[in-house]
Amino acid sequence: MKLKVLLAVLSLLVASCLTNAARSAAYLKIGDIKGESQADGHKDEIDILSWSWGTDSNRRRGCVRDFNFVKPIDTSSPPILMGQLTQEVYPQAKLSVEHDGANRSSFEFLTLNFRNVRIETFNTGGADGAPVTEQVSFNFEEVEYSYLQRRADGSFGDRVTATISGRQCRDN
Repeated sequence: MKLKVLLAVLSLLVASCLTNAARSAAYLKIGDIKGESQADGHKDEIDILSWSWGTDSNRRRGCVRDFNFVKPIDTSSPPILMGQLTQEVYPQAKLSVEHDGANRSSFEFLTLNFRNVRIETFNTGGADGAPVTEQVSFNFEEVEYSYLQRRADGSFGDRVTATISGRQCRDN
């Protein structure tokens, strides 16, 4: 009986910790393409469900990979599709990631500012009872990766930035 009570208390504690865990929200702006975000400071941007980007290396040099994201179908879908088909180059794109921690106001802690973006892939799909989503990737000429630290006391630390070329290590 004591073991069951202990397990129940432990389960509630873990659930409480997960509920109070930091959350983030991401928004993307590509050129003049309008999305449907209604978030403060991100109106008409594209709501992002998930994203990934990174670098790796071959034996000779570092390699910059395409930026990938998943989004719900919205007003940005047709322009993104047409941009991919016509290979349009967008002068700028910006990913904004906001942090919303327990008892803290939301703040933009990570930004990726891209220059000369070209949509490489556009895939859409769904399942019975699930929302329609799209998987998109783009390459770019340059990215500025910027992180802003927020200390435990709520104050902000320094912004740390790296700017790199996106043309490194392309297969084509």
